[in-house]
This record gives sequence, structure tokens and C-alpha cells, in this order.
Amino acid sequence: MKNEFLKRILSSVALIAIAFFFIIKGSIFFNFFILVVLTITLYEWHFLSLKKIYYLPGFIFIIFSLYTCFFFSFSR
Repeated sequence: MKNEFLKRILSSVALIAIAFFFIIKGSIFFNFFILVVLTITLYEWHFLSLKKIYYLPGFIFIIFSLYTCFFFSFSR
């Protein structure tokens, strides 16, 4: 149990560092990062909520959320 917790902490720290890198670099790096996050999130949502009533609203929410992030990155 403790070993799994340590793996989760280390992977979270690594992912936070990668996310900050792409956010700071901006431009095409940030767009690519958002696209990768969108793809992974939609893939996970698809298998998590398959044949559930909230399947489509979840897809709409995920796409809207990441589009908003993309939109605000260009409004600076």
C-alpha cells in the first residue's frame, strides 16, 4: 500500500512539472499539451462511463473545459 502511494506522489510531481513546462513555454507546445490531455481524458471517460446516462454530458463538459482553457490561452 505504501509503495503504491509513493508511486502516485512521484508521478504527480512529474506530471505537474511537465504541465508547468508546457504552460510556461506556451504557443505550439501548450496547444499540443492540451490536445494530448484532451485525447487521454476522452479515452478514460469513454471507458469509465460506457453505457451510462451521463456519457454524453461528460464528453460535452470535457470538450468545453479544455476548449475554454485553449481559448483563454489566446486571449492574453
